[in-house]
Amino acid sequence: MWSYAAVARKDHELRTEGPYSVTRHPIYTGLIGMLLGTTLLSGRSQWILLLIAGVVLLVRKAAREERVMASVFGKAYDKYRERTPRLFPRPWKRHRV
Repeated sequence: MWSYAAVARKDHELRTEGPYSVTRHPIYTGLIGMLLGTTLLSGRSQWILLLIAGVVLLVRKAAREERVMASVFGKAYDKYRERTPRLFPRPWKRHRV
């Protein structure tokens, strides 16, 4: 259901299984991981600015998406939000689907 713009589509479903049981935004988590890996492996300081900009943009986009999801799914999304972290998995917590 991913798209560039934060919108609810017809027959939109709340996904809470698979990678969505570990983090609410697994695509963004992966993108941040790739930026971090590139920054660490490149050894060039200019990548730090790209990493910071990327994290800021993805966190803002995730927040916009969450407002849409909360308006569409209401209490179901609130419960999902309580048990699942936004971007970074918490390995010390047990995930329930």
